[in-house]
Amino acid sequence: MSGKKPTIHDISPKTGSPDGGTKITITGTDLEGTTDVHFGDTKGTDLNLVDDTTITVKSPPGKAGGVDIIVTNSQGTSSCSDKDKFTYTTTKDNDTDSDTGCIWVTTDPPKASIQMDCLNTDKTTPAKIDGVKAGSRTVGVSLALDSGTYYATKTVNVTAKSMTSVSFTLLTPTNNNKILQIISWTILSLAAFILIALYVKISGIPGSSLPGNGLPDLIRVIAYLACAGGIGGAAFSIYELIAHLGDGDFCLNFFWWYIARPITGAVYGTFAFFLVAGGFITLSGVTNPDISTMFTTKTDMFYLALAFLAGYSEEALSLKLKDIAEALFKKPSDKDETVQGSKQTNKQQ
Repeated sequence: MSGKKPTIHDISPKTGSPDGGTKITITGTDLEGTTDVHFGDTKGTDLNLVDDTTITVKSPPGKAGGVDIIVTNSQGTSSCSDKDKFTYTTTKDNDTDSDTGCIWVTTDPPKASIQMDCLNTDKTTPAKIDGVKAGSRTVGVSLALDSGTYYATKTVNVTAKSMTSVSFTLLTPTNNNKILQIISWTILSLAAFILIALYVKISGIPGSSLPGNGLPDLIRVIAYLACAGGIGGAAFSIYELIAHLGDGDFCLNFFWWYIARPITGAVYGTFAFFLVAGGFITLSGVTNPDISTMFTTKTDMFYLALAFLAGYSEEALSLKLKDIAEALFKKPSDKDETVQGSKQTNKQQ
């Protein structure tokens, strides 16, 4: 026990029904020895001492209007201030939940303590925080391990009557190793595609004794396109990694997405060329390439840039491919089948 009078820093929620029964979370200092909590002159019920900074209590019945919440321990009572104001509101005046939402908080690893607007809660991740007032709120988490204590914070916008999700990846030694694996693989993939492209170029020089000197032009073109797409995929992985680590919302659930991205980029880069060359995708001002003169004109070089962009923007190309596939393999509608049947009947007549 602290030997000091309690001090209230915040209460949540700040409104409740005159019928009573609203669970209130009170945060402050020297709350551990709390014996009573009064709402004005009326004693609250179901008092629960969470820790030295947090207690919960249910509001008693009261008249519509505002009252001070007063906390009592063996050293005295808390002083009244704007921070302890609680308002009994009728349904007509104000729905208790109309201006509040909730936040779902998760961490990797779990079991982290949750703080809301710099105040401790009694919850650990994963957990839902109810009764959060709508608006900008700061969510913090802390996790104590043998290797140290890890912290993270985020500012989220809470919408009334809805749930906001926030996820943290704490930079523990285990998670740092996984991030290092992603970085190493991405850099290795980037270097590999560059070296493969250089090898294909050098081996194609007349008189070269390197294996692959006699490869057909089409095979060389495919190799270049795959490398360009793979470099695009690796470049996007680097961008995403830096952006999410910088914003504090990096998620290791996408670990295998980062690993696969350079490889899928190579596939997308190659097939983007064939889709354009085959006429499935039309680009303004670009003619079909001549494989035998690859890399001798600006138009030919354009296809390398196209492969890079296809690897960099796989999602956009996937949506385009979906449109093409649906157009090619679309099942006839009932109307189309009826029209086709009518034509066949007329033809037989």
